[in-house]
Amino acid sequence: MESSGEGQALVVDDERFSRMIVSRQLREMARWDVDTAADGADAFGKLTGPLGHKVKLLVADINMPGITGLELLRAVRMGQTNTRRDIQVLLITGHTDAPLMHLARQLHVDAILAKPLSKASLVERIGRSMKRTFGIGRPEYYEHVSIPSYRFRLSDDLICGDDGDGTLALPLREVPEGSILARDVILSSGRTMIESGRRLSAQLIGLLHDLHRHEKAALDIVWIKKPH
Repeated sequence: MESSGEGQALVVDDERFSRMIVSRQLREMARWDVDTAADGADAFGKLTGPLGHKVKLLVADINMPGITGLELLRAVRMGQTNTRRDIQVLLITGHTDAPLMHLARQLHVDAILAKPLSKASLVERIGRSMKRTFGIGRPEYYEHVSIPSYRFRLSDDLICGDDGDGTLALPLREVPEGSILARDVILSSGRTMIESGRRLSAQLIGLLHDLHRHEKAALDIVWIKKPH
């Protein structure tokens, strides 16, 4: 462990070089005691052990074998570790695919940082997350957030995710009228707004746009059933 500051941070990345860079940047901020984990399983073990009681900042790569950064974030928010559920969580990624960003926001990530990561962006995002204006949901809310395995394709300006189970993630602006909703629309309060299986009329799609516009739900991505 690198002792350098006031709070305890845990940096998780399966790429050793990335771990070293982020750890050094945090240490140079003169705020954090930094511990590292080589993958999600290693991190989960530390978060559920004695170190977990001390961790105030989790910085994790999204795309790791085994337990991903998103799964670590969900475990923290659900209270499955020894950390406080509302600790700062920053996710880093080399791929800013829309469905992944949507899931991270549903799980109330504090910030998403693109690789390569600069010290300036890290400092700025940590500072912003300390002024967090949103509250986290109840533990049961996060149980409804599914984290599937993605296979992405990019076609013109349309980014979609295929879950391999007959469902498709589409940007809200691209959801056609008459689509069948494949997953419940759940607000951060835990309330189910629209149940899966509903046919999306123009009125319901308008409601989704209203919810997204007023930031009551992260609805830039909607899961629908694939048309036959």
